[in-house]
Amino acid sequence: HRDLHSFPTRRSSDLAELNKLPGIDCFLPQGTFYCFPNCNAAIEGIDGVNDDVEFSQFLLEKHHVAVVPGSAFGLTGHVRISFATDIETIKTALSRIGKAL
Repeated sequence: HRDLHSFPTRRSSDLAELNKLPGIDCFLPQGTFYCFPNCNAAIEGIDGVNDDVEFSQFLLEKHHVAVVPGSAFGLTGHVRISFATDIETIKTALSRIGKAL
């Protein structure tokens, strides 16, 4: 049963779901439990949101999803999303992000 919820499974699931969201483009992360989707197109579509910092604040304050601005890691226009949690939490977060967009 644990194999169904392994990091590679969560990573694959997250990646597929992220890439379905409008304005989000994410490549397969290598050997980690974070992904850094490019959110530039999504950011452009939200009034009052101008960068990844404001996008992160928007997701937290309006949609109750915590992500980290990618600019903190040198990836402007991206956010860092962790999939080091249970699958239901991940599904809820991705659903909320989808509704935000």
